[in-house]
Amino acid sequence: MEGHTCGNRCEKEPLPEHCYKRCAGCRKVWYCDKQCQTQHWPWHIFDCKTGTPISSVYYLARACWGDLVPRDPQTRLDYGFEKVTSMLGGHQESRLLGLYQGVLHQEVDLKLVRSWQRQGQLVQGIKSTFEKIPSRSRGQYYLWFLEHQSILEDPTNIDGTVTSSVADETANRILRVGWTHIGGSPHDSKDTIRAALAQAPPVQQACHNMYFNALSFAHPSPTLRDWTAFGFVAARSEGDEVLLGQAYAELVQACPFDEFCAAHDEGAIPALFRRYNVGPLFNARLFEDVMSSGPGSCKSVWDLKRRMDILASTFPGDPERDPSRLEPSVRVDYGYINCRSAEEVKMLDDAYAGVFGKLDNGADSADPLLLHEACVAGKLREYVGRFVKLGTHKAAYKRLLRNVYPLREPVEDTASAELE
Repeated sequence: MEGHTCGNRCEKEPLPEHCYKRCAGCRKVWYCDKQCQTQHWPWHIFDCKTGTPISSVYYLARACWGDLVPRDPQTRLDYGFEKVTSMLGGHQESRLLGLYQGVLHQEVDLKLVRSWQRQGQLVQGIKSTFEKIPSRSRGQYYLWFLEHQSILEDPTNIDGTVTSSVADETANRILRVGWTHIGGSPHDSKDTIRAALAQAPPVQQACHNMYFNALSFAHPSPTLRDWTAFGFVAARSEGDEVLLGQAYAELVQACPFDEFCAAHDEGAIPALFRRYNVGPLFNARLFEDVMSSGPGSCKSVWDLKRRMDILASTFPGDPERDPSRLEPSVRVDYGYINCRSAEEVKMLDDAYAGVFGKLDNGADSADPLLLHEACVAGKLREYVGRFVKLGTHKAAYKRLLRNVYPLREPVEDTASAELE
């Protein structure tokens, strides 16, 4: 009999093999007792319940344990991260994260936290948790919460006027910090700065945006092309994304702007990181592949990955999710050109989301470069099928996951030819 270990990685004495109990959902993970299974469920749910909705409280817990601000849109809305950003600025999100980490550190059951959120009782629940702790041990995050508790009284009610004001203030602060760092006068007005930057070539404007944001410890979102242009699309988890953002923040403090621009134009940003001994980078092989071709000429698999990142970080109905925004090369290479309806577009989206999924748990996920190889070999369906159960839709996926590869003879512009 194949040996078993407890999925909770507990420190209990090993049991005889016949005493371990298997998860009834996925039938893949074993536990030594019910307590271990219950403790491990907030992690295991993301592997066990693939393809089904998962409550946002589990995304919140995963973010807390990973020490990462959540990216899941519903979680951000349910637990106040969107409202904190709109009212106080994105730099305050880490304080809210620290507050929730304090709650979970007290071993509050996640189902109870979920009930607080659903019943509009987050403020009361958080207070009751911290008031059981001696006042001297409650920490700065709780004091911050007491000053801003109104945010969590109705976290989904976001004032668009306030949001716009905070966004403008943040953008102007980033603009001025970057301008003075590259030698501009601190006395120049924002209109003067913007007019000067607008005269720069497009590639240099992109470098300005990235350079200025990195100086303020910010980075682009998946909805912006800079997400791909500066390699964030190669991140395979939220932790990877944070590491790369930190690396850029360190790089721009040491590297002159002209050198940064030249390196980006030449596809040499990875070499620039090495020159200034900046890192660690999360996955040098993937990052270098995105960046090595220079602006606007990376493999189509990275544009596909960006679409998956957009879908993961936006709500349904967001214009950025519209398939008409797909790059022509993605439409041709990855089967979207074969779609006859919105339902078939969703089928492909779901399949590729499954291919790129699970990385936060270190579980099965496709290597983007191997997916690219499968694409150009005309073996998309075979490769996707290794990560996603195609089920009753096998016939439809056989048609959808068909492309023009492998090419029998040179074609100058495959994307344009197929889309005409």
